[in-house]
Amino acid sequence: MDVPRWRIMMILMEQHRLSISEIADQAVSKLPTATKILYRMRDQGLIELITSPTDGRVTLASMTPQGRERLELVRESVSGIFKRCFQGLTAAQIKRLNGLLEQLHGNMLTLRD
Repeated sequence: MDVPRWRIMMILMEQHRLSISEIADQAVSKLPTATKILYRMRDQGLIELITSPTDGRVTLASMTPQGRERLELVRESVSGIFKRCFQGLTAAQIKRLNGLLEQLHGNMLTLRD
Protein backbone atom coordinates (compact mmCIF):
# COMPACT_ATOMS: atom_id res chain seq x y z
CA MET A 1 0.00 0.00 0.00
CA ASP A 2 1.41 3.38 -0.94
CA VAL A 3 1.45 6.42 1.34
CA PRO A 4 -1.53 8.27 -0.21
CA ARG A 5 -3.78 5.21 0.13
CA TRP A 6 -2.45 4.59 3.65
CA ARG A 7 -3.38 8.16 4.65
CA ILE A 8 -6.86 7.83 3.23
CA MET A 9 -7.43 4.44 4.87
CA MET A 10 -6.30 5.75 8.25
CA ILE A 11 -8.53 8.82 7.90
CA LEU A 12 -11.53 6.66 7.05
CA MET A 13 -10.70 4.27 9.89
CA GLU A 14 -10.97 7.21 12.30
CA GLN A 15 -13.85 9.13 10.69
CA HIS A 16 -15.81 6.27 9.04
CA ARG A 17 -17.54 8.33 6.32
CA LEU A 18 -16.33 11.60 4.82
CA SER A 19 -16.73 13.61 1.67
CA ILE A 20 -13.94 13.54 -0.87
CA SER A 21 -13.11 17.18 -0.11
CA GLU A 22 -12.89 16.47 3.64
CA ILE A 23 -10.54 13.57 2.93
CA ALA A 24 -8.40 15.77 0.66
CA ASP A 25 -8.15 18.40 3.41
CA GLN A 26 -7.22 15.91 6.11
CA ALA A 27 -4.73 14.11 3.85
CA VAL A 28 -3.20 17.47 2.82
CA SER A 29 -3.83 16.59 -0.80
CA LYS A 30 -5.29 18.44 -3.76
CA LEU A 31 -8.90 17.57 -4.49
CA PRO A 32 -8.27 16.16 -8.02
CA THR A 33 -5.45 13.97 -6.68
CA ALA A 34 -7.56 12.65 -3.80
CA THR A 35 -10.48 12.03 -6.15
CA LYS A 36 -8.32 9.98 -8.53
CA ILE A 37 -6.90 7.91 -5.66
CA LEU A 38 -10.34 7.33 -4.14
CA TYR A 39 -11.80 6.11 -7.43
CA ARG A 40 -8.85 3.71 -7.84
CA MET A 41 -9.43 2.48 -4.30
CA ARG A 42 -13.11 1.96 -5.09
CA ASP A 43 -12.16 -0.09 -8.16
CA GLN A 44 -9.90 -2.21 -5.91
CA GLY A 45 -12.81 -2.84 -3.52
CA LEU A 46 -11.17 -0.97 -0.63
CA ILE A 47 -13.75 1.80 -0.28
CA GLU A 48 -17.33 2.54 -1.20
CA LEU A 49 -18.39 5.84 -2.79
CA ILE A 50 -21.97 7.02 -2.50
CA THR A 51 -23.80 10.23 -3.26
CA SER A 52 -24.72 12.15 -0.12
CA PRO A 53 -28.42 11.73 0.69
CA THR A 54 -28.59 15.41 1.73
CA ASP A 55 -26.53 16.97 -1.09
CA GLY A 56 -26.33 15.31 -4.48
CA ARG A 57 -23.19 17.27 -5.34
CA VAL A 58 -21.22 15.57 -2.56
CA THR A 59 -19.64 12.12 -2.80
CA LEU A 60 -19.06 10.29 0.47
CA ALA A 61 -16.40 7.62 0.99
CA SER A 62 -16.29 4.81 3.52
CA MET A 63 -14.15 1.72 3.93
CA THR A 64 -15.44 -1.66 2.84
CA PRO A 65 -14.91 -4.81 4.92
CA GLN A 66 -12.20 -5.78 2.40
CA GLY A 67 -10.56 -2.39 2.94
CA ARG A 68 -10.59 -2.86 6.71
CA GLU A 69 -9.01 -6.31 6.31
CA ARG A 70 -6.30 -4.93 4.02
CA LEU A 71 -5.57 -2.07 6.41
CA GLU A 72 -5.26 -4.48 9.34
CA LEU A 73 -2.79 -6.63 7.39
CA VAL A 74 -0.68 -3.59 6.58
CA ARG A 75 -0.82 -2.34 10.17
CA GLU A 76 0.31 -5.75 11.44
CA SER A 77 3.21 -5.83 9.00
CA VAL A 78 4.49 -2.36 9.97
CA SER A 79 3.87 -2.58 13.71
CA GLY A 80 7.46 -3.73 14.36
CA ILE A 81 8.84 -0.78 12.43
CA PHE A 82 6.54 1.56 14.35
CA LYS A 83 7.70 0.16 17.69
CA ARG A 84 11.35 0.52 16.72
CA CYS A 85 10.83 4.12 15.57
CA PHE A 86 9.34 5.12 18.92
CA GLN A 87 11.71 3.03 21.03
CA GLY A 88 13.08 5.02 23.96
CA LEU A 89 10.46 7.78 23.76
CA THR A 90 8.25 8.39 26.76
CA ALA A 91 4.48 8.78 26.49
CA ALA A 92 4.93 12.51 27.18
CA GLN A 93 7.45 12.84 24.34
CA ILE A 94 5.14 11.03 21.93
CA LYS A 95 2.26 13.27 22.99
CA ARG A 96 4.43 16.36 22.41
CA LEU A 97 5.51 15.04 19.00
CA ASN A 98 1.89 14.46 18.00
CA GLY A 99 1.01 17.99 19.10
CA LEU A 100 3.83 19.43 17.00
CA LEU A 101 2.75 17.37 14.00
CA GLU A 102 -0.83 18.60 14.39
CA GLN A 103 0.46 22.17 14.43
CA LEU A 104 2.51 21.53 11.28
CA HIS A 105 -0.54 19.99 9.62
CA GLY A 106 -2.61 23.06 10.47
CA ASN A 107 0.10 25.30 9.04
CA MET A 108 0.18 23.23 5.85
CA LEU A 109 -3.57 23.60 5.43
CA THR A 110 -3.22 27.39 5.54
CA LEU A 111 -0.69 27.23 2.70
CA ARG A 112 -3.45 26.01 0.38
CA ASP A 113 -5.58 29.13 0.93
